[in-house]
Amino acid sequence: MATGVVIILAFILSPVIYQLLLWQENLTLNQREIMINKYIQDEVEHLGQAARTLSQEPDLIKMIEGRQVGVLGAWLKAKKEQYKLGGLLATDKDGLVLARAKFSDKRGDYIFQSTVWGEALSRGQSFVSKEKGQVAPFIGVGAVPLMRQGQVVGSVVATYIFDDAYALEVRNKYMPTKGEVAFYQMETGLTGASFSKATRPLLEANFNTGSEWFKNGLTNKRIELNGQKYFVQNIPLLGLEGQTGGLLAFWPDQRYEFSLVIALVVAGLLAGIIFYILRKKRNWQRFLKIAGYIFGAVFLGGFMVVEIWSDREVIKIEPLAFTIYNSTMAFEPQAMMLNRDFTYSVAVKVMPSGENINTVSAIIDFDPALIKVEKISTTNSVCADSMFLEKSLDNIKGQVRLVCVIPNPGISTDGLVAELLVRPLLTGQVNLNFNAESQVLANDGLGTNVLRAVTSANITIFENNIDLKPNEEKTAVEPLLLFSSSHPNQEKWYNNRKNIKFSWSPRAEDKMAVYVQAFNKNLNFVPTQTLTLKNSLIISAPSDGVYYFHLGKIVKGKLVGLARYKVMIDGTAPDKPQIKASSQKTKIGEVVWFDFTSQDATSGLQPNYYFKLDGGLFLPVKKPLYLSFDTKGSHTITIRVFDRAENYSESKLEITVKK
Repeated sequence: MATGVVIILAFILSPVIYQLLLWQENLTLNQREIMINKYIQDEVEHLGQAARTLSQEPDLIKMIEGRQVGVLGAWLKAKKEQYKLGGLLATDKDGLVLARAKFSDKRGDYIFQSTVWGEALSRGQSFVSKEKGQVAPFIGVGAVPLMRQGQVVGSVVATYIFDDAYALEVRNKYMPTKGEVAFYQMETGLTGASFSKATRPLLEANFNTGSEWFKNGLTNKRIELNGQKYFVQNIPLLGLEGQTGGLLAFWPDQRYEFSLVIALVVAGLLAGIIFYILRKKRNWQRFLKIAGYIFGAVFLGGFMVVEIWSDREVIKIEPLAFTIYNSTMAFEPQAMMLNRDFTYSVAVKVMPSGENINTVSAIIDFDPALIKVEKISTTNSVCADSMFLEKSLDNIKGQVRLVCVIPNPGISTDGLVAELLVRPLLTGQVNLNFNAESQVLANDGLGTNVLRAVTSANITIFENNIDLKPNEEKTAVEPLLLFSSSHPNQEKWYNNRKNIKFSWSPRAEDKMAVYVQAFNKNLNFVPTQTLTLKNSLIISAPSDGVYYFHLGKIVKGKLVGLARYKVMIDGTAPDKPQIKASSQKTKIGEVVWFDFTSQDATSGLQPNYYFKLDGGLFLPVKKPLYLSFDTKGSHTITIRVFDRAENYSESKLEITVKK
């Protein structure tokens, strides 16, 4: 009888305890988010203060205008150490980076036109923010323009890089024991994490660019990773034009402790009420008996909250029983505006994203008439120098061949393959492309090619921007310094039809210039429509397709400048995937075969699909997929497919599993 009463009361009280637990968790999470955001904001404010202080240094403008690149680089390096910064750079009036303190081999690129934050600098705006970087994927920025008589004559930018080292710093300062953090950038995925190397493969496989965490802001979920339960909070980090990335806070799961504390409070309140009711009768034996029932029922209810209500929500992240096809290769940076007077180091990177790989074959093509690769550096490569099977450079054919192996167990996290020292030869557009021979092989004993996608680098080369003397006229049509910070890679598909942003840098003699523009699908069109804005324009594409923005500069009725910029737009999702299964009714342990098909008319499909079982996380796979089930009941298979512009669609299929 007594046991039955306790169980009934436990069932009645457990939902109450669960709702109190949720209320307490939301309150705690809000406080934690405020704390972490304040820390990050304080950090970028430090960057802003450092940049403001440095902008007042009288020697800075002298070094910039005198093109004292070596002296400027040494000065920036000393100031970086003095102010304990992650990075420091200085530009001239056109946004040309003359020197970087952290990446000394990366200079000669334009940031005013190629980044959102650089464009803000070109307008004379000082700011602190969290932004997509030019040579690092995700950075904190403190930036100040250098002004003279209302004109921008240069800029100084202080940065922190949201990488592994920074994630460790945040964890050690603000996370409890066993807590972890990870930073991500919306386009590239994880950029830094405090987890151990042994845990990183599982982390990167499940927190990928196709996951709900990055695509749809999934947050406040309980996961179990390597036997440790976490409550994952997804904290957005905002840039000048909206969210650019975020921080994933992995709080140790304390629901067991919280539920018991709440159960104790509820039990105490109920016991107090019973005591108040029975106080005049002084029937202490009856009171103790009822109080015992209450405490037993409430603590059982608290246990039920943890074991029944809460544990059914846990997403278990475990080693995968099948191969994921999630490796990618890319250049860093992926889009550049380079000055012809500078060499520039371009990184070739491999991103296994959780899959152990042991061989990388990167075959890179380029136009030898426009650029020359002067050197291949493998000093910081994930492959030992003795493990390169091929490392060749052909500046006549225009090809770099990099083939290397990594001893067992290989690598499963992002790594540098090599750095290419590029020298621009002529003005114009040039691409660095991975050709069809490129491969990434899994460390699975079979040599499975798990390369999912590659991303080309798009380079725009300009002459040194020297102002004309008064009354000096141009003798030929010059290329204009034109770029798009919203659509920076001219060889990449984008799904954003609206708010396509173009910017350019007027020269000193352009005060009397008139700009004309057009936006259409005709490559050789000559623009005639007059612009009222001098250095930027936001425009929309009416439909999908390949467009060209044409910008002309007219002085004294004569066309003296012309530029064209390609934008590839696909804002339409691919067809919903068709899912085929060898059987929709199966038994525990039996293998089911799945195949999926879809198509996309404009940009084409990415070569892999994303798979999710029930309420788990999306994982990248190739077809066909072979899967067995270890629990009976109804299971939902979800297949998601992406096109090359990151639009996606998905379909579901129910599978019934019997004993």
